[in-house]
Amino acid sequence: MRITRRRDSRPLGSSKRMSGINPDYSKRDCSLPPGCKDLIDVLRLESGRHPERKAVELGNSVTVKGLATLLGRRPFQIIADLLALKVMANVDQSVTFEVAARVAAQYGFVAKRTS
Repeated sequence: MRITRRRDSRPLGSSKRMSGINPDYSKRDCSLPPGCKDLIDVLRLESGRHPERKAVELGNSVTVKGLATLLGRRPFQIIADLLALKVMANVDQSVTFEVAARVAAQYGFVAKRTS
């Protein structure tokens, strides 16, 4: 027994799923659903913006755990950033203001020294 498919009478390239797409999306990847194409536009707009940087007040030295709390990160993330800067420190050790400012800059913060 042979199974055959019934052919539609619609012209090539027209389908129910693709019927609601705006003409400006005609050159985009057809595998994406229409909602994702709008999301791509939003993400491109957001990446072009420069978010304002938040200020963090730090002393001459700060512990890794204290820095993580100020930046809203987990201590292991700060330790990984310190290792990338070739600084070995555990959670309870202190780092200098300069090193802490470099880590804070990676997360979009501006470090200010307090007296």
